[in-house]
Amino acid sequence: MIDLEQLSAVFQELERLVESEEALAAFRPNARLLREAAEQLAEGNLQVRTLAPGHCPTIPTRALAARLLRALDPLPCLDGDEPMDLARGVGRLLGNLVNGVTHEIYRNYDDLIPGSK
Repeated sequence: MIDLEQLSAVFQELERLVESEEALAAFRPNARLLREAAEQLAEGNLQVRTLAPGHCPTIPTRALAARLLRALDPLPCLDGDEPMDLARGVGRLLGNLVNGVTHEIYRNYDDLIPGSK
């Protein structure tokens, strides 16, 4: 079973990083929505709102993209034994992460992603 507390902690750290870096200010709304959704999942609320595509600001430097990836590195995996509604909620959260943050990393800094080339 996925560790929902760890999932929530990762998104709290992501938001702290985004809040601490003025160059990432445009990501603050997305980071907040992601943290809130992760906390809702940890509290048992499996209804995760979907972040619309196209809300991914620019990451100004490779160093910041690398820091974002390091913050996301401890994301726990789905084990496959989760109830379907929980798996869907986590899937929506991870889809929001792609739409709200990692899409930009893949688009401009794909060399930072192991196995992407």
